Amino acid sequence: MKITFKSIVEFYNARRQIITFMVTLMILEISLGDLNTEICRAKIIRHSLWNGFTQSSGVFTIGKVANSNAGFVRSYQGYMDSTL
Repeated sequence: MKITFKSIVEFYNARRQIITFMVTLMILEISLGDLNTEICRAKIIRHSLWNGFTQSSGVFTIGKVANSNAGFVRSYQGYMDSTL
């Protein structure tokens, strides 16, 4: 099966939808219940991908952003429920 994209924006949107779908499947498979999700090394993923991920998971998310710059760590706060 061949998939073509008309623009780079269309490609990124499709990739985001695939990631969101995969997270949804993972949550259904694992059946987390009240378990919280801790995301290690959150800073290696672009900010824009975290909104879809955390919303799809349906659980409280904590992202580890190991950095001594408080402003850098704070920049992830709006995309996850909490940061360390």
